[in-house]
Amino acid sequence: MRSDRSGGGGTDGGPVQLASCYRRCLEIADANRIATIAFPSISTGIYGYPIELAANVAIDSIHTTMANLSSVREVTVCCFSPNDLVVYHTVPLPGLTIDLSALHFRL
Repeated sequence: MRSDRSGGGGTDGGPVQLASCYRRCLEIADANRIATIAFPSISTGIYGYPIELAANVAIDSIHTTMANLSSVREVTVCCFSPNDLVVYHTVPLPGLTIDLSALHFRL
């Protein structure tokens, strides 16, 4: 997923594409009976997608998708920087437990 680096990050379908990336990866993992998976903070590096928007999309997508999966039980989001971790910690996490040493979700 590539964001618009001209200042429009988060527009033109960006959140929809980003959510689809997480969803499809989780669906493929589940279809292959994978129990744990890790993601980087997708598109927030060189592509410049705003971390605040990306964190909300990632958490919502992961939470929503995991509710419909039978195999995937743990998802780790790897943050590039301490600031990214702080941003992820501000996103509401209904029904999820967190390992504060990293961003780690467990059903």
